Amino acid sequence: MLLTKKYITLAIVFSFSVALFAQKPTTGGGLQTPGQSSEKDFDVTLNESERIKADLTLPALDTSVKAQKYDLSTRNFKVDYAAPKIRPIGMGSDKKDKNEKGKNGFVKLGYGIPHSPYGEAGYSYSNSNLDATIAVKHHSMNNKNVALQKFSETGGKFNLGYHLNKNYAVGLKLGYDQNKYGAYGAVDSSLATQAIASEAYMTPKYNKFNLGFSFYNTERNDMDLTYGASIDFSNLKDNQASKENNTDIKLHATKWFAEKHPLTIAIRTDFNKFNFSGATRKETLNNVYLTPSFTFHADAFSLKAGMNLVSNNDEWAVLPDLEATVRVAGDRLAIFGGWKGDVQKNTFHTLTAYNPYVLSELQPNLNTFKRMQNSRYQDYFGGVKGIMNGINYNVQAGYKPTTNLAFFTQNTNFKYDGKKADFDNGRFDVIYGDANITYVKGSLSTKIKGFELAATLGQNIYSMKGDSTLTKPWHLPSTEFNGLVAYRFLQEKMKVKGQVFFQNPIPFRHPTGGSGATTSMFDVSLGAEYNINSNFGLFLNVNNLLNQKRARWFNYPSYGLNVLGGLVARF
Repeated sequence: MLLTKKYITLAIVFSFSVALFAQKPTTGGGLQTPGQSSEKDFDVTLNESERIKADLTLPALDTSVKAQKYDLSTRNFKVDYAAPKIRPIGMGSDKKDKNEKGKNGFVKLGYGIPHSPYGEAGYSYSNSNLDATIAVKHHSMNNKNVALQKFSETGGKFNLGYHLNKNYAVGLKLGYDQNKYGAYGAVDSSLATQAIASEAYMTPKYNKFNLGFSFYNTERNDMDLTYGASIDFSNLKDNQASKENNTDIKLHATKWFAEKHPLTIAIRTDFNKFNFSGATRKETLNNVYLTPSFTFHADAFSLKAGMNLVSNNDEWAVLPDLEATVRVAGDRLAIFGGWKGDVQKNTFHTLTAYNPYVLSELQPNLNTFKRMQNSRYQDYFGGVKGIMNGINYNVQAGYKPTTNLAFFTQNTNFKYDGKKADFDNGRFDVIYGDANITYVKGSLSTKIKGFELAATLGQNIYSMKGDSTLTKPWHLPSTEFNGLVAYRFLQEKMKVKGQVFFQNPIPFRHPTGGSGATTSMFDVSLGAEYNINSNFGLFLNVNNLLNQKRARWFNYPSYGLNVLGGLVARF
């Protein structure tokens, strides 16, 4: 009850402050506010995976074992794991080129080896008041030479933005995804029989539905104020009667001084409820965030001073948000540093997105733990960034003490359908521990006469603390390199590309005792795209040319060499 009263009080205070400054808007200005997050997951352009930005975030947590493409993603998680966002090379979208001008929709169809149908379609519409995008996708693969080595990913999204007038806008987003993954990592000799008898357990399936609304002003009002609000709902279910509901409400307002110094106040309530084991057990993880900050911009430097106040279980943590940047040589060289603290929620959604083979049931030896917990970190960092001779670069080093970091271990206790459990069942438990992380990460990108070059590199050094079972960062990579080169020619009708990915051996705790490590990954992939005309094109991608079978998760070897090709139609 006390926590609820605090939430209500915070909302009332913030709403009053917004109302106080929300005077009649002026017709001047033109600053675009970030109040509406227009998700572009299903943009109607092609090859998003090669849209490489020279920021410092490392590739996102990988969501599969396919080891088919290693996108240089810019998605940012609070506690960085040096793991890639692994996708099939045929997925994603690229910036529109001159051959695609005036095209609002596309259909992309293909087929690959081993047994891999692929389809994606989208359409966008825009006028002076309305922006709308709808898209669907499907990709699956089935290696019939290995029992249960298969996956299926199907989804669709609809995004809508509508300007009520020239000063205000509303947004709507709607999405649904169904993903299935065969848990082929079981090693018992009776795997085939066991898998058939327990297909639901051996083929995790996740259904996710999300709905979001937003409201924001598109221009500063006469008080130099921008503000907005959003609410997002999501529901995630698996095929073991486990489900999670999330409600995320955000309110923000920014007051601008001298046109360039923002004072921002944001309030966020992020509530999760998780029912598992057939809804007989429940967990909640409710966070409230209050984040005031002020940023001062000068010609040669900028300073940000703020706080991140986070409440969980009626306890408040005061975390810093401090950063300074000094431009030593204009855009060519800037030095930055800071001290930031935050929490990362580990929920059913985030955990299964990272490792789809996580068991939703809590095992007997883990009953004293909650499945959902907050990871809290403090990040002391510094680095350099800039643009020199057409090359965007960004390098950062830091020290990040972290509590309640999520690790993954093989489960050996769970009994499928009440049957025997004296074998590695191919599923994982989540355990939490503390670690001090020293890291270096960086990125480079450039475009030179038709060539596109980009690379990211990350190195984490983990110093484990406390629990004697956490002697190593189980199933968390430490070193990763990701490089891409692409070239357009034939009047930009033809594009060829090559990608190299390296990841260090990953430590794991063996189910029968002791520990080990996977082999390292060195993967080379090639691809080509050809625009026959403005309406039709062809694509072909050959992935994992070295046919590596390295296991990202213990006992989960990758698919090895795989091919995907097909046709693109634009309209």
